[in-house]
Amino acid sequence: MQRGDSVKVSGKLTQFNGLTEIDSALVVTSISTAAPQPQPLALSLAQIDATFQSSHCEPNESRLVRVPFGLIRKATGAMPAPSDTFSRGTNYRLMSAGYDSLTHFVNLSVLTSRGCNDPNTLLGQPIPYACTVSVTGVLSQFVTTPPYTTGYELLARWAGDVVSCQTVDAGSQSIAFLRFRLLPPRENPSRSGTTILFELPAPRAVTAKVFDIRGRLIRTLANDRPLPVGLQSLQWDGRGVLANPVQGGIYFVRVWAGSESETQRIILLR
Repeated sequence: MQRGDSVKVSGKLTQFNGLTEIDSALVVTSISTAAPQPQPLALSLAQIDATFQSSHCEPNESRLVRVPFGLIRKATGAMPAPSDTFSRGTNYRLMSAGYDSLTHFVNLSVLTSRGCNDPNTLLGQPIPYACTVSVTGVLSQFVTTPPYTTGYELLARWAGDVVSCQTVDAGSQSIAFLRFRLLPPRENPSRSGTTILFELPAPRAVTAKVFDIRGRLIRTLANDRPLPVGLQSLQWDGRGVLANPVQGGIYFVRVWAGSESETQRIILLR
C-alpha cells in the first residue's frame, strides 16, 4: 500500500480509550491508486488542548489536521536536548509558543507500522530544538475514564509532517517569523464564513480580498491595514460587499503583505 491509494476498510466498530476505531479483524479492499492527498484541517493548539477541549476534537477524531505554530517538548514539558531524536513508543508534547507563557498543549507521538521500513519515517530524526514547528498528523485520543472528552493527541506520520518554521530565543521566548505565509482557513468548508490565518515576518500593510470562481471581487477584508509581526487573523462572514449572504460555492481569499501575496480556497456551503 502506497500514499495516494484509495481503499475500502470493512470491520466492526469498537472503542479503545475514547477513540472510535475498527477492530483488528478488518478487510482492506483496494479501489484506486494515485489519489490526491487530503488537505489537513488547520486547528490551533487552543482548539485541541489536551486538557479540556472537545468541541473541535470529537467531531474531527481520526482526521488529518495541521497545527501551524508550536514548540515540541518532552512529555514532562522539559526542552529536548540538541542531540535528541524521535523514538518509537515515546510521548512528546506540542505546546503553544507565547511571548509570556506556554499555556496550551496536545500530546504528540510518532505513528508507526510494525514491519514497515519507510525511508521517510520520522523515527530517528532530530527533534527541532529551540524553534517553533508546524505539525501535521492524525488527530487521535487516549483516555481511560468517561466521559472521554480529554486526552487528545496528534500522531505524526512522516518526516515531512514536522516542519521547523520559526526560531525562538529560549531565554526571552521572543519569536522571529521567517517568511510571510497564508495558512489554510480555519473553518473550511463552512456554512457561515471562516477565519483567515497568516503569519507576518515583520510589520506590514496587509490587504485581503475574497473573489468568486470567476475572479470577481466579493469582499475586501482589509485594505493596507498595518499589522504587527506574528500570527494574524481576519474574519469573513460569508457576505458580499453589500453585507448580503453570498451563494454557496468555491471562493478564493488572497492576502497581500507588502510585495508578497498568497491565495487559499474557501468552500462555502448553503
